[in-house]
Amino acid sequence: MAGGRAKLESAVARPRMAAHYAEADLCEQAALLATGIAQAHAFVDNNKRVGYIVGVTFLRLNRRPLPGDQTLAFAKHIEAAVERAETTSDVGNWLREVTAALS
Repeated sequence: MAGGRAKLESAVARPRMAAHYAEADLCEQAALLATGIAQAHAFVDNNKRVGYIVGVTFLRLNRRPLPGDQTLAFAKHIEAAVERAETTSDVGNWLREVTAALS
């Protein structure tokens, strides 16, 4: 896709910028990363899938893993954000709720 690399780089930078300028917590950063990649359409196909995988990996690497029974729900929240039925903040709030018990 035209501009795919720039779109991907922009999506990946979103959580870092939010952490620095808005003091976004880990769940908000994960939501920004996952939805940003999914919404960027940097790839010909599988944008939501890549966003989901990166979001789950980001949480795991930061010692805040997504509970196994919530994986499908996370994918649905990403899809809802791409379709603009939810905001990225909604996704971040949901992640905060489902990962809080593991902290």
